[in-house]
Amino acid sequence: MHVPSPEGNWRFVDFFSHHPESLHMFAHAFDDIGIPKDFRHMDGFGVHTFKWLTRDGKETFIKYHWKSKQGVKSFMDGEAQAICGTDNVVKSIDAAVNAEKYPLSRESVCGIRQKTRIPKENNFAQPGELYRSWNSERRERFAMRIVDNFLLQPRVTPELQRIWIDFWSQADEELGAKLMEKVNAIAGGETVVLSSP
Repeated sequence: MHVPSPEGNWRFVDFFSHHPESLHMFAHAFDDIGIPKDFRHMDGFGVHTFKWLTRDGKETFIKYHWKSKQGVKSFMDGEAQAICGTDNVVKSIDAAVNAEKYPLSRESVCGIRQKTRIPKENNFAQPGELYRSWNSERRERFAMRIVDNFLLQPRVTPELQRIWIDFWSQADEELGAKLMEKVNAIAGGETVVLSSP
């Protein structure tokens, strides 16, 4: 049995390669909205599911969502690098509060949910729909972020590249092909081969 060296493997990519349900989270994290400009201009949602009980004891499962009334504003990659390490976000919220421009959001309960098992096939539907909802420039930026910040990290093996490109291909065939093309062009080495569906 081969035990990967802690020095030779990027644990984050490796860990999530066993959890294709994480694609939806990565679709948000690597999208243009991944770096909020400040706390006032971002939506939020709870990652936990809560159980509400009715007066007669019936259980329902819910999630909380918050929508910014100021709109959503995010940094693009270059802007984020320029302010990296500053306390811009803290200064922004302090200045807004001092000017009595308090952050406003609309709290809502996202659909009352019944506890169900989600079929494995659904792991790829949400990130694929999200990707297809973006314009072509946004799709291109997303693909480059996945390639540069994820697939071509020094410790990501060809095996992990294949797994992730296979996952993204199941979410959207065009995205999978684009990722494979970019990895092969930039890496210039071994061609990434996808598994058969």
